[in-house]
Amino acid sequence: MRRIIGLALTLVTTTSPLFAQHSGRSSGLREVRDGGSAGLTLVVAQPLGDFSRTGDVAAGLTGFVVVGLDRTASVGLRIDGSYLVYDSYYRSNGISTASSIGSLAIGPQITLGRGPIRPYGSRRWGARSSGRL
Repeated sequence: MRRIIGLALTLVTTTSPLFAQHSGRSSGLREVRDGGSAGLTLVVAQPLGDFSRTGDVAAGLTGFVVVGLDRTASVGLRIDGSYLVYDSYYRSNGISTASSIGSLAIGPQITLGRGPIRPYGSRRWGARSSGRL
């Protein structure tokens, strides 16, 4: 019986501060608009297929920007871009060439929920290009 009373008192004393966290009173805080998000990634890849004839490794950058179209950015406009260089050839007379691939895409994004982990889905349309510089 002592253990049960001790456990009940422990639960009441440790959980009662949690009830004070949510009271009906206004705290003076205001909601902040979520304007969207952005990201940039360094990429290292291995060229495959026909691309592997000219190089063993590719390096580049990928990035995205999502502009929120509502207060919580649950609906947004996503822009993705990437650029990879997979072959560089330097000649002794100062002439150099580089094989590269780039892409740019745009489309809608729908994000679910709130918090640090938010699943999303998107559809993008765009263009890509590859060639020698």
